[in-house]
Amino acid sequence: MALFHYQFETIHPFEDGNGRIGRLLILAQLLESKQLMKPWFNVSYIFERNKDNYTNALKNANSTGDIESWILFFIDSLNSAANNTYKIYHEFNNLQNECNNQIIKLGAKVQNAQKLLEELYDNPILSISEIAEKLNITMPTAKSLAQDLIKLKIVTPCVVNRKSGRLNRKHSAICFTKYISLFE
Repeated sequence: MALFHYQFETIHPFEDGNGRIGRLLILAQLLESKQLMKPWFNVSYIFERNKDNYTNALKNANSTGDIESWILFFIDSLNSAANNTYKIYHEFNNLQNECNNQIIKLGAKVQNAQKLLEELYDNPILSISEIAEKLNITMPTAKSLAQDLIKLKIVTPCVVNRKSGRLNRKHSAICFTKYISLFE
C-alpha cells in the first residue's frame, strides 16, 4: 500500500489534486482488503497536518531512492490516523450516551428530541424552520424543542444565513458544537 501510494503520487505533481485522490485510494484499499469494515479512517487529516513531512518524505524517496524511510513514514501516519479515529469514535460514543441521558429528562418530548438528535448527527447546524420541516412538527414546537436542548446544554443557539429568493436572511438556529468539535 505504501509503495502503491508513493508510485501514484509521483506520477504527477501534488498541485493537481492527485494527493486527494491518492489518499482516497488508501481508504479504498483498506476497505477492499477488509482491514477496515467502515470508511471511518482519515489518513488525509494526518497527511495534511504533517504536509511538509509528507511531501518531503515522498520527494526524498523519489530523489534518493530511500523507499524504506517513506514506508516507515507511511506506517507511522497510518498508525496516527488509526489512533485519531479510535479517539474520535470513543468520544462520539460518550457524547451519544451523554445526550441520550440528558434527553430522558424531557419526558413526553423524548421521542421528538431523539429524532432531532439523529438529524443533528447528519447536519449539526439546523434552523428552527429546518427542525420543523425535518421532524414534521409546528414552528412553535420546533422552537420549544430547540430551547429544551439548549437548556440541557446539548446544543448552543446560533444564527444562520439562508438565501430566500435574492435575499440573505438570518434565521435562529441551533448548533451541535460538541459534535462539531470532535472533528476539529
